[in-house]
Amino acid sequence: MEKFMNKDRQRILDLLDEDILQGLEGLLVEEEGLKQKDWQGYPDVLMKAEISLRTRGLWEEAGQLTEAVSEQQRDWFGKVQLLRRAMIMYNKIGNDAAHVRCHRMARQFIPKDFPARRRMAIWRPAGSALGYLGTGAATEALEEIEELSTAVEEWSVWERFQLHLACGRIYMGIGSWPEAIAQGHAFVDWAKGLPDDSAELHIGDMELDGTVSRSIWGDPGRWYCLCELFALIVVRSHIHADEETCFVLQELKGYLSEYEERWHSTQTMAQLSPDDDNLAERANDYRKGVATGHAFAGWVACEGGHYSEALALLAREGELRGSLYSMGALYRAAAHAGMGDMELAKQCLIDFEGKETKDGQALRFLKQRREFDVLEGDKDFLAITRAWS
Repeated sequence: MEKFMNKDRQRILDLLDEDILQGLEGLLVEEEGLKQKDWQGYPDVLMKAEISLRTRGLWEEAGQLTEAVSEQQRDWFGKVQLLRRAMIMYNKIGNDAAHVRCHRMARQFIPKDFPARRRMAIWRPAGSALGYLGTGAATEALEEIEELSTAVEEWSVWERFQLHLACGRIYMGIGSWPEAIAQGHAFVDWAKGLPDDSAELHIGDMELDGTVSRSIWGDPGRWYCLCELFALIVVRSHIHADEETCFVLQELKGYLSEYEERWHSTQTMAQLSPDDDNLAERANDYRKGVATGHAFAGWVACEGGHYSEALALLAREGELRGSLYSMGALYRAAAHAGMGDMELAKQCLIDFEGKETKDGQALRFLKQRREFDVLEGDKDFLAITRAWS
């Protein structure tokens, strides 16, 4: 690891207020170290320092500071937690080398005698593996993930979903479309094959510290993960492989229909049992998942050139959610542009106020989508891109 040199440290510390500096002293002095045995979070002063740097766009410096503090933490779990925090900040600015450096160190600190399922937690969320693509080390990530996964005997819905999502995205990154599609189908086949009363639907997620938590689970979680993986891995891989996507899009819509039927059934039961809070909560979980499933389907429909289909799917999402998830409005704009409705496309862009207009994602989207090529030089389009840059 390239050490956080004193001159670099001092440069970053000079960016912070005096009250934060005083609190950081003990975290950066090796003789004192951090002695917490059960690390459950980050020191308040480190969080304040991170926020101070991040709000000024200094994500690299925030990552370096957190990585430096990790060097002084004596407890392995504390080190790993801080390294994971630094990874988030490096990932924000696309520094794959720093991201992978931290992830590799974190993997080394995890005791090798831990069960494979517990060790797999370092590869969640699935995006943790994508930095390896950017550094030419995709094979390293794939080999470890697949080796660990063969030793796991019990999975939660979320864990298995994250496994196939990580592998699928890596295979997509290296252009291995059949392998990526196989990852998507492997999860879909497993998820569809579970009986509705299967205990596997209610297994909790194994965390790195040995605790069990719950993120997405139960039947609503099963269908949410199925629709997302099929859309973002299977359908997208067919698109990138320049294959016909009508049949996979129809298959995805079939899954969405079943998902929605299960929501309506649960909603009816909840209405017949108004005192049953669990049923009401479950019905709401279905509704939110169905809405997001339509979002993913709308995105890939647009990417595959099925513009009217995309608009219909995004309209259904809007009905269910009341708004569009993440970059949905940008996909709606792309679909209108693809159909030749440039005024509607520009209006969608003007109305869009998501955080993506500030972090560069919206601009990257416009550059990547060929539907907007025809607007190059358009004065309204230029005004929009200038406002976002």
